[in-house]
Amino acid sequence: MNAETEILVEAINGFFHIYLPRQRCFSKNTVDSYKTAFKLFLDHMLEQHDFPLRQMTLIDLNKDNLSGFVDWLSVVRKNSPDYKKYLYDYLFYITCHGEHHSMSRDTVQLFMKNYGKAVREICSDIPERVHPHQLRHARAIHLYRGGMPLSILSEFFGHTSEETTRIYAYADTEMKRKAIEKATPRNIPGNETPGWDISDDEMLRKLTGLY
Repeated sequence: MNAETEILVEAINGFFHIYLPRQRCFSKNTVDSYKTAFKLFLDHMLEQHDFPLRQMTLIDLNKDNLSGFVDWLSVVRKNSPDYKKYLYDYLFYITCHGEHHSMSRDTVQLFMKNYGKAVREICSDIPERVHPHQLRHARAIHLYRGGMPLSILSEFFGHTSEETTRIYAYADTEMKRKAIEKATPRNIPGNETPGWDISDDEMLRKLTGLY
């Protein structure tokens, strides 16, 4: 298992054990339904593309693979196609005649400006100027701190040059701590090699928290 797959496994585990239950406050049944859907996605990738989890990276969770997964659910598993309408949903949208439509850029900027101003009255940590690009910037920082290489990060965000992506390449205290830990000899107590077979796809699924 390479470093990029390790990042994916850690991200999935955090999604199911921290983000959904603690940040979104979803019930156990809801979290379990998310796990079931992701297990099916992994089954689809293995059956249709001979692509096991131990070879995947964050880049493989893309639009093409998700679209193929949805088609697989309908054609192979005979599931209801109703969920297709959520596949290409927008982060910011308006509802017209029961359908979602993308907000204009100006509307999104005004939306974030007004709500940012309202939240700042409660929490002074919120920046005085809140704008949509901050979401993109924050996501890039989180991915970089999570270990995504700059070359992949640049491709992920559609930058024409890796130099553009270097704006996110500054290390915080946590990143420095992890770098020191990686440089620490493995024979020091607390740095033992994991006792599982990294080529075992079923074991990797367990490490993601799917079981």
